[in-house]
Amino acid sequence: MSDIMVTMPDLNKEGNEQLKEFYKTQDGYIYFRVSKLPKNCQIEEYCHIICNGECIGKHKIIAMRFVSEAEAQELSHGDWHEGNYLIREANSFISDCCKVKIKGFQGFRYI
Repeated sequence: MSDIMVTMPDLNKEGNEQLKEFYKTQDGYIYFRVSKLPKNCQIEEYCHIICNGECIGKHKIIAMRFVSEAEAQELSHGDWHEGNYLIREANSFISDCCKVKIKGFQGFRYI
């Protein structure tokens, strides 16, 4: 199958480093909302995080599923909405600094 990539809002160099450090210290699960679930990606494959055209790291995908409004609000203290989510294992983060030339986009792309 295939790994996927998602983009985060562009940050300055310091912001990129802070985002990497944030990911390194997280425990539990990290959710990323997408309009549709990937069909060519499976559990245990990786989700690469792109910021400023640079891959800052990747997480192992542990689930891809619909999350209800109630569950989304419980997870985020009311900030998220129901929808399809990629669920990544936080402590699987691997810092992965390869340069890529890609503009920001919504959703995901296959690698």
